[in-house]
Amino acid sequence: MPIGFFAFIATPTSAVASDSLLFRSNPALPPSAESSFKNAMKFIKQYDVFKLARDINPVIKKGMRGVILEIWKPGVFEVEFVKDDATNYEFEGQSTFTLTIQDMQQNNSN
Repeated sequence: MPIGFFAFIATPTSAVASDSLLFRSNPALPPSAESSFKNAMKFIKQYDVFKLARDINPVIKKGMRGVILEIWKPGVFEVEFVKDDATNYEFEGQSTFTLTIQDMQQNNSN
């Protein structure tokens, strides 16, 4: 099964999807922004690969590639990070992590 790729550039108050859909990460979204956010979410799928935009803990660092395992709700994902030897990175016994769309950025590698 091919892995899909998506592109997001995130800032604390807004993000831009790769097809120029704009949306805000602010919980008080105006109706037009909320609609655009829902449209942008159509491009993010289970098993998509992304690049981490910030350090999560001492082991999971900015720039690491991760995989979306589950989409809990729009903009919230359960993800994992896999080592070259096909084992998961872990931190304090945890091998999956819940992230928001602001934690993700464009994945440029195949």
